[in-house]
Amino acid sequence: MQKQYLSKQRLYAQLSDKSNNCRYHCRMVTRFDVTTDERIAAFGALVDAYRRLQRVFDHTLREEHGMSSVWFEALLRLARSDERRLSMSELADQMVLTSGGVTRLVDRLVEAGTVERVQCPTDRRVLWARLTERGLEVVTEAAARHVVDVERHYTGEMSIEELEQVTRVLDRLAGSCEGPAQTSTSSMATSLDSVSSHSSSGSEPATIPHPA
Repeated sequence: MQKQYLSKQRLYAQLSDKSNNCRYHCRMVTRFDVTTDERIAAFGALVDAYRRLQRVFDHTLREEHGMSSVWFEALLRLARSDERRLSMSELADQMVLTSGGVTRLVDRLVEAGTVERVQCPTDRRVLWARLTERGLEVVTEAAARHVVDVERHYTGEMSIEELEQVTRVLDRLAGSCEGPAQTSTSSMATSLDSVSSHSSSGSEPATIPHPA
């Protein structure tokens, strides 16, 4: 059998079992070295950059605005949506959260006065999460500070052409993961639970301070 390098092979091959049902299996091909494989290094660089950026962004949000990055993301997504509202399922999908995770998140935002639940007038089964006027003030102030960090540590490190290319690639990667993302939200939900537990223990304010 002719040997081929892993980079020239598809990692996933469609195989048939004895009952002729097709399944996808990850097949290891020849000459794979975990210490030198460039794909592992490339993905590691992405993860490392994300974690370091997130640490900077999260620190600023907590220290200056009394909110976690999860709270900020939810408020920002609502602020950028039509009529400043999303259904609970839409918000969960955009944030890659379970239904239980987004429910707990919205519960806390409602308690803080930044979000309100609104019944859909045409479908009583649908609940919207809608940004309040106070929520808009809070997220606007936080975003104005957040964009300074973004410019300093992210967009400012790239040319316009590089930024456009990175954005296109990241959009494509996100699209390729739409299926698996729906079944891999447990880690995000665990992270959200961790945020909630920190809040109740006093390490994160239970409410968002009103902007000065």
